[in-house]
Amino acid sequence: MDAVTNWALEIASSIQSTLEFAFGCSVSRPAENQNTISSVLDSIESIPLVFFIGHAMASANWAGLDLGKLKISLDALSKRDWSDSFIFLVGCETAAIDAFAGDIGSMLIGRGARCVVGTLTKIRVDVAKIFFEEFFVMLLNGSPADYAFCLSRRKTVIYEAMRHGRNEDEAVALTEKVFGDVYEDMSTIVRTTGMSWSKIMKNSPYALSLTLLGGVGERLA
Repeated sequence: MDAVTNWALEIASSIQSTLEFAFGCSVSRPAENQNTISSVLDSIESIPLVFFIGHAMASANWAGLDLGKLKISLDALSKRDWSDSFIFLVGCETAAIDAFAGDIGSMLIGRGARCVVGTLTKIRVDVAKIFFEEFFVMLLNGSPADYAFCLSRRKTVIYEAMRHGRNEDEAVALTEKVFGDVYEDMSTIVRTTGMSWSKIMKNSPYALSLTLLGGVGERLA
């Protein structure tokens, strides 16, 4: 099993645990049980929360999602109805908004998705865990997706910056201390960390790769 596949499985397990804890329900992984692109897309087309975890490509020659044994092209995705779905694209180039012919996120919004969260790089597992835990708690508490994304990403940025030279538990504890109030303005939060904004940006490339398309005023309920 290659490194990318191992990474994707780790991310999937982390997100699955977060979702099952937050929503109190089981989460399926259809790509592991289906053998064709059509059957995978059939199984998720009407699902309100959809995750694609793997590598994406956004070139002039081919754009789509590489899920290991299956490669789903942008063209195949564009033929489906994604109305009312919250879609999460976790992996390299899944939010390649600068690629005119390969912008998967914008296509999904155009096909009805309410919200698309993507990444520009192969985000680290612990960074993804912090972001999605915070994001789903806020969604479940009734926050709109755009608001939840903004607050969750900035907390994840601080966590990743704090993680340098520390273990995960230490970084989580320090982040929670800094975010005594999640609604505090960012300038105050930066001062509390004792780091400059330029150092925070340098130390948090994965968190800053998280991007949002759509989601304005969109709530889960």
